[in-house]
Amino acid sequence: LPGRFLAREAAGINPGENRVRLALVAELGQCVEAAQRIVHRLGKL
Repeated sequence: LPGRFLAREAAGINPGENRVRLALVAELGQCVEAAQRIVHRLGKL
């Protein structure tokens, strides 16, 4: 989910801009693996 949707704009600045929010609700090991895979994939962009 784009971070700007969950953040509140103040003084013309949205602290969530250019951020992505993830719900990491699985078991810890699965969340770690998912985060590593996301980082790996983003490194290829």
